[in-house]
Order: sequence, then structure tokens, then C-alpha cells
Amino acid sequence: MSIGVGDIFKILCSDGVIKTCKAGWSHVGYVIHYKKNIQKLEDEIVRLDDEWRRIDGSAQRARDNAEVVENDVWMWLMSVYGMKAEVEVFLLDMVRENKSCFKCSCPNIHWRYWLGKESKEKIAGVITLKEEGAKFMTCPLSHRAPLPDVGFTFSANYEAFDSRKHIFEEIIRSLKDPSIKMIGIYGPSGVGKTTMVEEVRQLAKRNGLFHSVAMTTVSKAVEKEKVQGELASQLGLKLDEYGRAGQLLNRLRNGQKTLVILDDVWEPLDLADIGIPTTDGGNNEQLNLPDIGIPFTTGSDMGCKVVITTRKQRVCQMMQKSSELKNFPIHVLTKTEAWSLFTKVAEISVDSEIPSEAKEVCDKCGGLPVAIRAVAAALKGKAEHAWKDALRQLKNYKIKEIADIDPNLFISLKWSYDRLEPKDARSCFLLCSLFKEDAEISIDELVRYSIGMRLLDQNLNIFDEVRDRVLAMVDVLKISCLLLDGRNESVVKMHDIIRDVAISITEDKHVVPTHMHEKRGKATNQVKLGSHQP
Repeated sequence: MSIGVGDIFKILCSDGVIKTCKAGWSHVGYVIHYKKNIQKLEDEIVRLDDEWRRIDGSAQRARDNAEVVENDVWMWLMSVYGMKAEVEVFLLDMVRENKSCFKCSCPNIHWRYWLGKESKEKIAGVITLKEEGAKFMTCPLSHRAPLPDVGFTFSANYEAFDSRKHIFEEIIRSLKDPSIKMIGIYGPSGVGKTTMVEEVRQLAKRNGLFHSVAMTTVSKAVEKEKVQGELASQLGLKLDEYGRAGQLLNRLRNGQKTLVILDDVWEPLDLADIGIPTTDGGNNEQLNLPDIGIPFTTGSDMGCKVVITTRKQRVCQMMQKSSELKNFPIHVLTKTEAWSLFTKVAEISVDSEIPSEAKEVCDKCGGLPVAIRAVAAALKGKAEHAWKDALRQLKNYKIKEIADIDPNLFISLKWSYDRLEPKDARSCFLLCSLFKEDAEISIDELVRYSIGMRLLDQNLNIFDEVRDRVLAMVDVLKISCLLLDGRNESVVKMHDIIRDVAISITEDKHVVPTHMHEKRGKATNQVKLGSHQP
């Protein structure tokens, strides 16, 4: 059977032959275009690397903000990382082989074929990854992590009393609720309001509830510039001399969620000078936060939320005309909680013999953590007769009326002061009370006043010797729970309630500061604090 030219043409034009020729030509193309393929691979991997860096940077910022990066983003980042490594190895192998090929004049067809084929395949993989990465530029890379059960996320040194756990949880829920813009926390002095909001601050930062968290102490004598300065410092804002409120306002309106905590808000206050406006325009009797640069936004998940602590419920009630304000009372500890804290501080173990007077001594502290810690610290390791004497004195102490201070608190702290040894510790305690309320007290200032006022019982003249003695007395006061740590080792703080009691003691001893430097908050007097002046 003869085959004609037409038949041959049909065979050559058949799909099978065409496909075979195309496949063959593509293999030839690997050899011819291997350099072009390699160059394109290098260009594409650079573009992919740029995209990888952008997305990896965004993912890292999300992690820093306590957000959870989406799984497909992590998978893409890992895939790109693997592809980059593969291409790098491929290009290094190419360089090494090319160097060896220089030794012979004949081109290595097989090597060129492999280079062209591998680079072509890798180009396809790189382009696919680049297209997958492009979608991440228009969709969220991460989401907020769900807030863990707050009952299990307290700081190690925070006493999570059962009677307060539900209040703490409600505060956190209110912080997450976009309809609530302000939270008020009120309770008697020494009950633990500052401790609670400090834990709120720490938890809000740990769990990324806000982009920024700033906390400052307002105190009885309100200093607007001090409040502004401390908030600005924590927000990374440098304020100019003029227009401070406007600058702070702009910072807090930058589209990020910010939590501002104003601790120890007193009554009476010139509320118009500080300012927290009501959402309906309010009257001037309410705190006007924009006056110090704190916006009070409404109807948005973004913006600024404010938490205040105060001794008076009335301060919170002044701001309760709006449904966007929520207030929480903090009560004294239950007897069970008070006893648990007392035994912990006094280091009374379950197995040890507990003095019969111990629980009665604890009850005299009135369920106030400040008083419990001070009395328990003073009785730690003491014999039974010391407990009996303590109970007798606590019962017989003359109660002194001090505004806003529970009589049990005054008696407990006064008794703790009377137990201080040596006498230099009592002098140092009274000296600390002469500094401004909530001030950070410089150790060096304590040393200078101790020298100038001859407060110490020992004949110490050299500055370093006096400093060592002052530091030792500061340690005694800290162990006695009458002084607090400052932001660093060079400063200490005194709880405002303890300071109030200390001031009442100085008044009883006719020790009153004769001059106060208002700007720096330091007492510079020549009055007698101890019995060491000639």
C-alpha cells in the first residue's frame, strides 16, 4: 500500500506529532535560553523577597502587639523562606559548576539543559508564591488573641482575693466593651484600689487590649502640668511649653486605642481644670479631660478610655449621668481573706503553733490590706508575749479622727510605727512624710536632710556613712511595709494613707514642716524629727 504526500502531511500535522515536537522544542529551549531563565529567576526571587520582608514585618508587628498571626500567613512565610533557600543553593551550584566548565572549551549541553529546566520550574514556583502573597496586602494578617480567663493571668505578686475576682473580671469586660468609655473604682483608704488598677494596667499591656497604656497619680493637690507630663512621657510624646493639652489630645486621637488610668482622684477637686466631659455636653462640675488633653470619645471602638480611682463614691457619681460610665466599689477583705494575707506576711504556717491572740490582732486591722501588712510584718517571728502585748495596745490605743481614714487603719499603722526599731527608722519614716503626696523620694535627699537636721542617733559625718545608715533604715521601713519601692533603686515612695498617719504623728510631736518647695515637692525645714538634735 503506497502512502501519498497528502497522507504524510496529515501524519505530520496530527496532534500527537505536534505535541511531540513542542515537547522536544521546549527541551531544546532549556539549553538555548538557560541564561535568560536564570536571570529571570534572580529578578523574580528579589521581588518575592521584597514582598516577604513587608509581610514578615507586618506579622512581627502584630506579634509585638499581642495579636495572633493567621495560619495561612505563617505557612506562606515558611514556604517563601524555603523557596529562597532552594534558589540560593541552586545559584551557588551554578557558580561552582561554571567555574569548572572554564577548564574545557566545549560547552556542557547536559549542564545547560539542567540549568534551564530547573530555573524555569523554580520561576513558576516563585511566581505562584508571589501571587499568593499579594492577597495578604488586602486582607488582615492577624487577629486579636482572645482574652484568657483573667482568674489565671494575675501577676505573680498580686493577691487575687476571691471577693474581688468578679469585680476585676467585670472591669476587664468593661475595658473591652466599646460602649463604656470611663470606669470608676472607689473604696476606703488602704483597701487596695491602686494595687488593683496597677494589675489592670499590667494585664491590659500583657494581653494587648490597648495600643498604649498610661497611668499617673492625681493626688489631693492637683497639678495639671504634672499629670500631662507623666502621661505624655509614657505615651512617647514630648510636650512643648505651650499648647500642652492640644498636643496630648492629638496624640490620644491618633486612631489607636489608649487606656489612661488616673489614680487617687480626691474630693474636692476643681473638676473643670482637669476635666472629664459627659457625652451629652455635661456641666462644668464634671472632670473635663480635654483640658489636660485626654479625649473622651463616644460610639467608637477606637480612642481613649479612662479609669479613675477615688476614696469617694460621690466623685464617681458625678460622672454617672451617662450610660457610658461604669463604677465599681472595692470593699474591705472578708475575715477569711484578711487572715490568709495576715498569715502570709507574718509567715505563720498551718503546721506552726498559732498564738491565740493572732486572729484577734488581725481583726483589729479592719480588713484593710495596708494595715494587715504593716501589723503582720511587725509581729513576724515574735514570741507569744509579743502578740499579747500587741493586742492589748491595739485595744487601748487612743483613736484619732483623721478625715477619710478608718480608725482601725490609724491604730494599726500608729502601732506599727511605735514598734519600729531602731529610733533612726522612726525618724526616717517621719522625714519621708514631709515630702509631697505621692512623690518619688530621693535617697540622696533623705541623706542630705538627715545630715542637715541631725536626725540620726549615731555620730556620722561622712556622706557615705550617712547614706549607708539611711539605706539600712529604708530597708527596715520596706520590710515593715511602711515604704514602697520606687521606679528604681535611687527613689522610694510612701503610700498616701501611711503618709497621712505619719503627718498626724508629726503634728502630735509638734513637728510641722515650715517650708515646702512646691515645684519640687521637698520639705526643707530645721524642725526636730527625732531626739538627736542638741
